[in-house]
Amino acid sequence: MLLLGFIAIAVVLVYKASRDSKPAAPAYAAEALHLPQGADVVSAVAAGGSVSITYRIGPAVQMRVFDGETGQMTRQMDIVTD
Repeated sequence: MLLLGFIAIAVVLVYKASRDSKPAAPAYAAEALHLPQGADVVSAVAAGGSVSITYRIGPAVQMRVFDGETGQMTRQMDIVTD
């Protein structure tokens, strides 16, 4: 009877471990990300399937967010100081 209990626990643990597998990592297949000519990159971060690039162009600082798979820009923001 005790052996059946251990077998049941082992079956449940194996089932849960196989069912709770981690999702696949986001794809980063973009070959190029386009920034304005003369832009100096301050930082670049790839996370969650997106690539965020902060850059300086002249006196302005801006950030662009790109889709990591297609390379298409999804958002642009100006970064201003108070």
